[in-house]
Amino acid sequence: MVVQAIQYSRFGDEEVLDLVNIKSDSLKVNQVRVEVYAVGLNPIDYKTFEGAKPLRFLSFMTKLRKPSHWFE
Repeated sequence: MVVQAIQYSRFGDEEVLDLVNIKSDSLKVNQVRVEVYAVGLNPIDYKTFEGAKPLRFLSFMTKLRKPSHWFE
């Protein structure tokens, strides 16, 4: 079965998106295929997609691993 997907290979705005046809794997026993008409994006999704650097959120996550840096 061939399905359509939106795919990108580099960061950027909506111009880097490509509508492509891809072959979908055959379903196995006890599997279902779900047809998706729309998805929601959060601000972190499109900032990551645009290649925003560095993201404050990711900087915060790094500090969680190093308690000695919590109050810097």
